[in-house]
Amino acid sequence: MGKIISVTGLEGAGKSTFSANLALSLALKDKVVVLLPAFLDYGGIQLFFGDVIGGDKGILAAFSDKSGRPEKFLTQSKANKNIYILGVPNHADEPYRALFDEGVVEGVMRRLSNIADYIIVDGTAGTSNPVTYYSLSQSAMAFEIITLSSRAAMRINALRNLFALLCDDKLFYLVSEANIGCDSHKFLEEIKIEPLAYLPFVADAPDLENEATLIYSSRKGKKYKAVIDKMAQSIISAGGD
Repeated sequence: MGKIISVTGLEGAGKSTFSANLALSLALKDKVVVLLPAFLDYGGIQLFFGDVIGGDKGILAAFSDKSGRPEKFLTQSKANKNIYILGVPNHADEPYRALFDEGVVEGVMRRLSNIADYIIVDGTAGTSNPVTYYSLSQSAMAFEIITLSSRAAMRINALRNLFALLCDDKLFYLVSEANIGCDSHKFLEEIKIEPLAYLPFVADAPDLENEATLIYSSRKGKKYKAVIDKMAQSIISAGGD
């Protein structure tokens, strides 16, 4: 069965960027990946790949469908045939406010795990979202993207016990270098965190995203790509294949 990889952190920390690039790295290693953003109101992770999710596809339709076949609502990425996206349609008519119960989320996830090697969940900042909560509790590996800020410190301290309960020893911290403006070592010591790796700052990341070009595929993102490949290999090695 496919394994769940959960990505969490504050809004703007780089969760979607990391999730999309990790998906490509795994796909290039012949792994079938479902990329599932937990945002139910709106989304756009498909834009990283230059893809379009039609109104009859996506996460809202999959969670509402009664046939038990959420794979019908996946969008195969034109960037790589091994990547399938289950996000909010590009032209959703209005924000979707309904919350799905745990049974619905579990059913969709279990079905998708039968067709994919990995399900990467681009989680919300909060844990009340049912997709985020389920993915954290069932993850084979979870990544917290940290920005060096007082808000990030407050979040980590507030959620430390919950993460320990949900993820146990499966949670790994990645520090974004995008806004390092303080002594990172002192900051991490104060919040008692040992990062697995640092995510290099890529100044042109917003422009690349607007051009539907992943950092992974850009000549300007070699250092970032190296870290992503290391994370992908860690995931594969942890699975024993």
